[in-house]
Amino acid sequence: MSKFNVILSYKELLILKHALEKKITDKEMAVVMANCLENSTADKEQLQKDLQDETKLYEKISGIVETLREEWKHNRKTTYSF
Repeated sequence: MSKFNVILSYKELLILKHALEKKITDKEMAVVMANCLENSTADKEQLQKDLQDETKLYEKISGIVETLREEWKHNRKTTYSF
């Protein structure tokens, strides 16, 4: 999986996580994925391949969401860079 940096809000990360759990619509997912690709520093083709691998992406997003949850408790920032 390629390494990439994306700036997303806490809400956007939760939308990604819910998308992987099939709890949101394709339209909502498309908006967030477009934002990921637009703001990414990674090779676009590689990132698209990575995004198609739901297991790896789910693990990555879940880890980021857990990290954000802890950060959120302490300082309430809404935007992070990974």
